[in-house]
Amino acid sequence: MTLALTAALLLTDLVARAVVHRHHFGENPLRWPAGAFHWCVGVIRGGAILVTGVAAPLAELVGPRLAAELSGLNPVPELVGFQSLAELAALHPVPALDEPALQIAGAALAGANIVVIFVCQHAMGPSFRLTIDPGENHPALVTGGPFGLVRNPVYAALTTMTAALALTLPNLLALAGATAMLIGNELQVRCIEEPYLTRIHGTAYQEYAARTGRFLPRLGRLR
Repeated sequence: MTLALTAALLLTDLVARAVVHRHHFGENPLRWPAGAFHWCVGVIRGGAILVTGVAAPLAELVGPRLAAELSGLNPVPELVGFQSLAELAALHPVPALDEPALQIAGAALAGANIVVIFVCQHAMGPSFRLTIDPGENHPALVTGGPFGLVRNPVYAALTTMTAALALTLPNLLALAGATAMLIGNELQVRCIEEPYLTRIHGTAYQEYAARTGRFLPRLGRLR
């Protein structure tokens, strides 16, 4: 299920979105990061999806073999609910989160946010880019639709989607990936996009940011 949801995210919000954008506006919305820091943030965010949605479920398949090799080791002090190195190596779900209801809720929330991401990307119209390109003509400032609720609805939905994805298979790798996505999106917005938008849109962006929350309504407004 985790792998299927990850594939749906990539096909819908990356491949299909790029095809639709190119069809409507005649250009490719994919952009390469500009500069070393931008690249590092991109690696964190891209890696977060791959760790949560691909590495975590694959590790669950490989883990038992590694656990068997470690089974002869002495038990170690309890670590986040795991009693031995063998059990930890198997990447079993974290006990506190290993509930069918949470897994079902996570799958439903992840699926819903795949749709939300696509809708928010579409709401950007010709201004949509997967990341900023400082060298291109200034894109229009989008403040309507979902962007009237929060300034970064795509990143908010992507963070939520990754956390929900981790709930479908809540082992340590998945939880680490969800945490990395949260950190990566914070860095992307605060250190890259907000300075860029302030520079190119000036007062218009400052006024928009003063009345609209960063990821949640009314929270993270710039003063």
